[in-house]
Amino acid sequence: MNNYNQIKVTVSKENSETATAVMTAMDFFGGLMIEDFSDIDTCPWDYIDEELLKKDKSIVSISGYVEQDENIVGILEQLKLLLPQDAKVEVISVKEDDWANNWRKYYHPIHVGKHLVIKPSWIDYQKQDDDIVVELDPGMAFGTGTHETTRMCMAHLENYIKADSHVLDVGCGSGILSITSLLIGAKDVTGVDIDPVATKVAIENGKMNNFVPPRYNIKRGNLVDEVEGKFDVIVANIIADVIIGVCPDVKQFVANDGVFICSGIIVDRKDDVLNALKENGYTVVDKAEEGEWVSYVCKVK
Repeated sequence: MNNYNQIKVTVSKENSETATAVMTAMDFFGGLMIEDFSDIDTCPWDYIDEELLKKDKSIVSISGYVEQDENIVGILEQLKLLLPQDAKVEVISVKEDDWANNWRKYYHPIHVGKHLVIKPSWIDYQKQDDDIVVELDPGMAFGTGTHETTRMCMAHLENYIKADSHVLDVGCGSGILSITSLLIGAKDVTGVDIDPVATKVAIENGKMNNFVPPRYNIKRGNLVDEVEGKFDVIVANIIADVIIGVCPDVKQFVANDGVFICSGIIVDRKDDVLNALKENGYTVVDKAEEGEWVSYVCKVK
């Protein structure tokens, strides 16, 4: 069992997007855990822990995990230079099993879109006739379905996936959007993530939902190196800066009349993303906004 250093950055809500972008851009962290309770009162939980309602809604915590033999001093020096001035940085020693399991007490079944239900693998759930149940154990990968950005993506997938759709999930994390796509009825899905932990978890979650190659394909690496062909639906639930960076490359993979669904965009950055999409030949055909987050559905002109 590996031991890790949790590098926890706590920052004001208004500076959380900048802090998240800084930590995402650093190669040290394979994935991030974000604790943001600002809109907990409006989240569509079936059940909710009273402890969550007492959380400070004015701050956000972003945690990255590195093995304890990493150069922690070098990481902290870079963070000090790049993070907003109000950021507080803590280093916490954790065991892998503690990281992977302690958060489970906050995670319960939730309803998303018209018929989707995200069900933790360790919780019993009585399925209704029209439910489409996504069974998930995110482990150490991003993507539990509780965040607005993921929920908006899932709702878009319900609207745009057809029975013959080929789907590409850019930055697939836990595999939640890839699995959702197949449960809705996509023909096949390719998920790509640079994080080896994410790809391992995504493969395991696929098996949990009875999806394996060649219908469910998870690849480790970046978009251009690992993917070929055309896709009817491409979904990217990442952050504004990364969407701006990948949208020129994504265009070559969009099939005729296909759509590019992008989410993870904080409201303050929506115009930046929109301008980048337009400059690269996309037309926005649909959008959603929830809390402080925006998602776009685009077609290539």
